Amino acid sequence: MLESTHSAALDKHLGELNRWKGLLKKTIIEYYAWLKKHRLLSVETEEQLRAAIHAINTDELTIALVAEFSRGKTNLINAIFFADFGRQLLPSTAGRTTMCPVEMFYDRSHDQPYLRVLPIDTLLDPRSLTSFKEARECWQEFPLDLSNPEQLQQVLMEVRLTKQVPLAEAHRLGLAMDNPDQPGPSQDEDLVEIPKWRHALLNYPHPLMKKGLRVVETPGLNALGSEPELIFGLLPTAQVILFVLGADTGVTSSDLKIWQNHIRAYQQQRRQAVIVALNKIDMLWDELQTDEEVDRIIARQRLSTAQLLELPEQAVFPVSAHKALVAKIKQDERLLARSGLSLVEEFLSQDLLVGRRNTLVESYCSGIGHMIDNSLLVIEGKLEAMQAQRRELFELSGQSNAMIGDLLEETLQQKKRHQHNINELLLGQKELERKSAELAQILSLEAIDQLIAETQQRMQGSWTTGGLKKAMQLLFDQLNSRMIAVTNTVDQSRDLLQEIYRRFEGEEGFSLGQPRSFSVMKHRVKLDMLYQEAEAFRNSAATALSAKNTVIQRFFTALADQARALFAGAAEDSRGNWIPLALEPLKYQIRDHRDLLDRKIGDLKKIAESRDTLTERIKELHRTIKRHKTELEKLQEMQKTIRQLSNQRPD
Repeated sequence: MLESTHSAALDKHLGELNRWKGLLKKTIIEYYAWLKKHRLLSVETEEQLRAAIHAINTDELTIALVAEFSRGKTNLINAIFFADFGRQLLPSTAGRTTMCPVEMFYDRSHDQPYLRVLPIDTLLDPRSLTSFKEARECWQEFPLDLSNPEQLQQVLMEVRLTKQVPLAEAHRLGLAMDNPDQPGPSQDEDLVEIPKWRHALLNYPHPLMKKGLRVVETPGLNALGSEPELIFGLLPTAQVILFVLGADTGVTSSDLKIWQNHIRAYQQQRRQAVIVALNKIDMLWDELQTDEEVDRIIARQRLSTAQLLELPEQAVFPVSAHKALVAKIKQDERLLARSGLSLVEEFLSQDLLVGRRNTLVESYCSGIGHMIDNSLLVIEGKLEAMQAQRRELFELSGQSNAMIGDLLEETLQQKKRHQHNINELLLGQKELERKSAELAQILSLEAIDQLIAETQQRMQGSWTTGGLKKAMQLLFDQLNSRMIAVTNTVDQSRDLLQEIYRRFEGEEGFSLGQPRSFSVMKHRVKLDMLYQEAEAFRNSAATALSAKNTVIQRFFTALADQARALFAGAAEDSRGNWIPLALEPLKYQIRDHRDLLDRKIGDLKKIAESRDTLTERIKELHRTIKRHKTELEKLQEMQKTIRQLSNQRPD
């Protein structure tokens, strides 16, 4: 018996990932409480920890299915996610099915399941698709009655609706691109068929989606060509891109265009898993041939597909989505095994787990781990200083007042040197603040907006592919120059930080490790990837864009939005989380060192007056050291947990 008609593998691995995230969140909360208890919680650290917890709470995993029309991806979605419904939840019949991009997810802020659709006419609006998602009034919403299958299916038919418009209007909307798989004009040659809706949002309480899974369906070359935000926004956020082909048609010219212009770059950059579902293999099943002969035919089709797309053969999965759906509904294990779907589900679940976990490790475990390491250095340094002070007090028991006086004088000199180093730190901090101001100026969003506006101004009157190429190249040259300036300023700041650290390590005996650094490289890589995506998109429409000003303008708007967001992220990193956090362990060790010196001076003065103070102070230090060792063990447990989470791999 099949345990569940939705993917058991995905369910299992998403559960594992959620438990992993739960442990990470629990450790961050424990660390937050520990810092607060020990007066080590700065505003910057609190902000960063709260942001990490919020990110974990709202984290999602995204699978994007990309295909030309009639490749069976809707059936694939039905088979993987909605077989529990007992029939085809999403409409899928012969010919065209889904006509607009659809995002499927669980909306925790909305009790009622719904389908929201955005009219196709909004393509003429200069606002981005992202901004439209915040404008509820622009969408038409259909409530979904989960207890009424007929009503549910009827509402979901909206995503496949089309309408006929004059050819000139289709050109204005950017929807009249050449597509060999798209039907031509109707009998009235002045009219063409276009999607009724631009985008759809499906809020559905699916068990996997409640666990944070989001599924994005992008239909056809036209949708990708007319909606740049799919290329710059949705696809880059997906952990897995599943490219669906038809085994009955092979790789058509439009399939190849989608692959070469929109998908291959992701596979080459290895930012996400990119796999191919060679669907409809049941069309190759032949009762007049043996199973072995059929398997050889499918294997040849798989190999030729892999060679044509320049992929390893293991990345191409022969599958029959329709037979898999039937098998799940009828609880037919043999048919499900023959459909090949289980292998796709297992690969998706494994890669989702690995990919998302690696991203979270890079984004949060590494940063939190570095912070815990610094906290350990602070406590270990404080503990070592108290133990040294206790040893000194033991040695004082048989010493004369003259010796105590000498030690007092030496301690006063230490405090004087300590104050000198603090003064030097304040000077260095001013220089760091100056460098930080330079960074803020280089990364200023006003300056970026000015660059974008100037580029857009140069493009006025030349909304052509050639004009776009020149403007885009100039814009990226200027953005790259700014990133190089950022790198130089950060390098200078890092050198200054290391010099400050060395002074306190050499003269004060502090243990500080490496100062935390602002990572410019990740932003430079993102900028380079954005340029590559922009180039791929521009080249994808080279024969059509020259006549479609609206598409070029949407393309440039989407590109500018992504560039602006990239620099906003870099500005936030440099402004809020870098220099203050890098100086934190030093400042806390300075505070503790100053307190210890002041206490030592006070102890020596009291001991010179009465030796009875000595015994009591030694006992007090012993109790304090014991408490600090206990707190150190708690922190070491957190460090151990973070390291285990960072190194943990799926089963």
